[in-house]
Amino acid sequence: MAIIDKNGGIHGSAGSVVYRTYRGRNVLQSKPKRKKQTPASIRSACEFELASSSARIIRQAFHPSHRDLHDGAMVNRLTSAVSRSIRASSKERGERDLHDGDLSFLEGFSFNAASGLFPSLQVKPRVSLTEQGQVKVSLPSLGVDSELLDRFYEAGRFRIRFVLVAFNFREEFYEYVDVKDVVLSRLSPLPAQELLFEGEWPQGCLLLLSFSKAGMLILPMFEGEWPQGCLLLLAASLEYLSYNRLDKTYGSLNSKEFSPCEIIAAIPARDEAGQGYGRQRYEKLREAGPQVLLSFFSDYPGRKMREKVDKLMGEGRLLLPWNRSGTDSGGEQRSQEDDWVDLKGKRTSFKED
Repeated sequence: MAIIDKNGGIHGSAGSVVYRTYRGRNVLQSKPKRKKQTPASIRSACEFELASSSARIIRQAFHPSHRDLHDGAMVNRLTSAVSRSIRASSKERGERDLHDGDLSFLEGFSFNAASGLFPSLQVKPRVSLTEQGQVKVSLPSLGVDSELLDRFYEAGRFRIRFVLVAFNFREEFYEYVDVKDVVLSRLSPLPAQELLFEGEWPQGCLLLLSFSKAGMLILPMFEGEWPQGCLLLLAASLEYLSYNRLDKTYGSLNSKEFSPCEIIAAIPARDEAGQGYGRQRYEKLREAGPQVLLSFFSDYPGRKMREKVDKLMGEGRLLLPWNRSGTDSGGEQRSQEDDWVDLKGKRTSFKED
């Protein structure tokens, strides 16, 4: 039924016609017809929902690094990167997730496109795995006048933070594994050092390492066993800090206009975790202490997507061929360089020691 509001605008439908008001004008449109989805379109819709939800969870987990100081297009850019990673899998559309994807599409992702990391940090941390399967970050020596751009004259200290997060999209949880901080000042450059993220390699986990210029939000430092069935992501942050004489504290100078935050490494899961492992892991952590750094996903469509795909009984199958030779779809060889210099446009990769 169509009605006329107090301003004379007509709203609603009458028969096959829909009335609405657009920019002060009455507009008539044909009533849209509902189209039946094909099996292929259902699979496509499921995968898009999966990619956007996975990207949302990654944003949520790394909020302590980017603190919402990102550009306006970040949400769409991250969803696109996750979608490309999932589509790179050799599995069928609707039957794959980020655990099956090519995680290199997430390496080098900047949460703030207007302020990239390496234009400010003139050296690249080297990420590798030890023989015991531990993540190791090697940092060269850093000086404010050479390797670090002096963006703010009032900045007296600079803090680099790495946050390691384990994701299990099949058991629907993520866990903060470890946090490492290094601090330098104008008067005390940072010597070369290695940061070892201790703990057993998480079975079935994939790892992403991001590097960011983040705010003052502090995560507790912790170490221990890594959860099974997870992929790992490592986030790093670089903060410009100024001293407040009145409060006698340091505060962050980062803002939406300048707050680099970047994923610099992604390590896929090595194995699978049994069903119900997430809850078991949570109970184990809760028994060990009052502080549990494990969060379960909310509104994640993974199980629902698989149920929809199962009902299709193989209809709408689509296998995407992918070049696994180390080149992207345009044939360009991906960089595997480990040099400290000439970093613009390069991705960080990890290697076995």
